[in-house]
Amino acid sequence: MSKRKATIIFDLETSGFRCMPMLSDYHRVLQICARCIETGQVFDSFVNPEFKGGVPTYSSHIHDIKQSDIMKAPPMEVVLQNMYNFFNFQSYDTVELIAHNCTYFDKIMIMKEYKTVDGEFVPDNIVFWDTLTWLRKNKPGLKSYRLGDLYKYFYGNDITNAHRADADVMALARIYLEHIAPYRSEKMTQKDIEMAKIESECLTSIRFIGEWRACLLYKHAT
Repeated sequence: MSKRKATIIFDLETSGFRCMPMLSDYHRVLQICARCIETGQVFDSFVNPEFKGGVPTYSSHIHDIKQSDIMKAPPMEVVLQNMYNFFNFQSYDTVELIAHNCTYFDKIMIMKEYKTVDGEFVPDNIVFWDTLTWLRKNKPGLKSYRLGDLYKYFYGNDITNAHRADADVMALARIYLEHIAPYRSEKMTQKDIEMAKIESECLTSIRFIGEWRACLLYKHAT
């Protein structure tokens, strides 16, 4: 019997900006949007990180999310549980979370947020996949691999409301379905999935050291 898999395109908007470290207590998720490729379901929620001082002006200039947008939003632990229940993650053997620059941003932020929820880890049926890495390898020579520039390259138009999680998810989902999924040859074997879980849970999710260093340490240790 084939194993059930959910493919989830997701995007985060955060309170961070240039010069703010990702591991700062003030660099938190403000919005998460996700779309399941198999079912078409869309989950979209603001997040209230409940930190003092409100949303930094510098980050608001990027995504136009203000303190007034998130004041009545639930905290991240509630949003994570709501998303888990909304997509019924527990019913799948594998949930593949796909984002643009997932490896060096979205994945780290998700792991960071899970660690703030009473020491919880990312559920063990979740793995991550990065469209940016794939496009750089399979579409070499493009002037830019930013999501907005890629969307304009493929479709000739700008993303409406770019830098908002919901708009970016819809744009990435279209690119994934039409320009990546039909040509994606890197099918994840069960071994690939298990390796991703081990590296993420044992290293990256604990120390936030990033996939590249995590892989080096893991391979050295084994």
